[in-house]
Amino acid sequence: MDDGSSIQHLFARLDGKTTLGSSYSGVGFTKLRTLILENFNFDIMLSNFKCLRVLKLFGDSIVELPNSIEQLIHLKLLDISGTTIEELPKSITKLYNLQTLRIEGELPEDLSNLINLRHIHTNNSIKIPKNMGRLTCLQTLQFFHVGPDEGYRIKELGCLKNLKGEINIYNLENVEDKEEAKSAKLKQKEIFKLKLNWNFPTVEGSYEVLEGLQPHPNLKSLTINLYLGKKFPSWVGLSSLYHNLIEINLSYCMECEEVPTLGQLPCLRVLEIREMWKVSCIGSEFYFYSDGSYRNTTTLFPALRILKLVEMETLEEWKDAKDLTTADEVLFVFPCLEELTIVYCNKLRHLPDSLRTCVSLQKLVVWHCPELSSLPGVGSIIRRGIEDPPNGLQCVIYSENGDFRLPSTSSIHPSLQKLKLMFSGPLLLDQIQYFIALKILWIEGSYEMVALPEWFGNLSSLQELYLLHCWKLVHLPTEEAMRRLTQLKTLIIYRCPKFEDNERIKISHVPWVKINDYRYPDCKYF
Repeated sequence: MDDGSSIQHLFARLDGKTTLGSSYSGVGFTKLRTLILENFNFDIMLSNFKCLRVLKLFGDSIVELPNSIEQLIHLKLLDISGTTIEELPKSITKLYNLQTLRIEGELPEDLSNLINLRHIHTNNSIKIPKNMGRLTCLQTLQFFHVGPDEGYRIKELGCLKNLKGEINIYNLENVEDKEEAKSAKLKQKEIFKLKLNWNFPTVEGSYEVLEGLQPHPNLKSLTINLYLGKKFPSWVGLSSLYHNLIEINLSYCMECEEVPTLGQLPCLRVLEIREMWKVSCIGSEFYFYSDGSYRNTTTLFPALRILKLVEMETLEEWKDAKDLTTADEVLFVFPCLEELTIVYCNKLRHLPDSLRTCVSLQKLVVWHCPELSSLPGVGSIIRRGIEDPPNGLQCVIYSENGDFRLPSTSSIHPSLQKLKLMFSGPLLLDQIQYFIALKILWIEGSYEMVALPEWFGNLSSLQELYLLHCWKLVHLPTEEAMRRLTQLKTLIIYRCPKFEDNERIKISHVPWVKINDYRYPDCKYF
């Protein structure tokens, strides 16, 4: 390249071994504004690119920046997030016009010198430089660690008047009281996604601190981790204020004795409550305000799609909202609920009857809930860890005792197509015969089943059958019954040690058969 005087934007790629050389040394590139380099061995003199506004570097071969970076006095955007650079040179803090910094490594200690910085994008949340409050133009800051020393306290956030978007705040145990928490001025910042984290268990003062961290009314997503107050401040779930709140995640709030009032949040779609070990009952406080008012609504959780209760160790009772009110009007609860997950709730005995009205329910996850002996009538049940289901309902039940029953057959969706039973007793297995629309059936961990019953031949829509860890299984139904399964294309039998080889004659019409193969079977639907 002989003349670069007219070039304003340049992208160059090498193999990571070749040096840049004289062609790209920067001499003559007087109008260059954007420079994008991939896999360069950096011997370049950046001082020759004095008019540069944008510098983007990519490639594992780029491991450091030269000190000459300080010569790029007009630079506004520096992106090194696609490199292996772990530490920036100190000279970076002389780029006083820099507005956007994208980095994977540590932020420089004197970052506060970059007074025009507006956006910091980093995945490294371990260390935040001192005196961040001096960056008064800052709009984007994904992480902030509260420290006990001056220059690291939460009041630094209060100086960032233009901060918006999302932020993850750590080490809230270093905030002393409500007044210090209020110094962050979160209520005045247009933060739409907020995560509040206590990294070490601190009971004393937690309630007051959380009360002082009340966010902006435009909040859409709220996560609270390791909060150890006995209850939540009133602003959590305040429908008159947080009408845009879509998602709430409350995790490891191990001292909380009751869940917050969330039933009247008009736009709440996703709610996950995890490891509230002292909550023994979900009652009226979940649905209504403490004064008993319904706020002129007959619908609770009107927009909720996903509800998860995980590791609620002492939860014994989940009351139905309709049993907690004497109001004359009809009360609708969870009208839009699509997915309900109940995992490791060891003492929970019943789900609320209002779930019977959840006509939109598609997924019900029941996992390690040994006391939960019955379910309300629902459309589908599905195991934890499965991705979004394909078209058609799926049903998966995990049961640790032999008394677990499906809802009455009249309440199960008549077009149920996919069913997975794990460690289920004979009563549960016997109910399969009523699901005549079944296309895919997976039975795993049946310890008592010796033979598949004759009614299996009536499952005329069955296309795939999986039998796993059925330790006593010897026989299939009669050949005549198996021949009636004209749609059956796949039969997988895995680790059923007593299954007799002479049973193969009954399934000679099935195109794809595997018996006791060494590989665990895979089914894309489960």
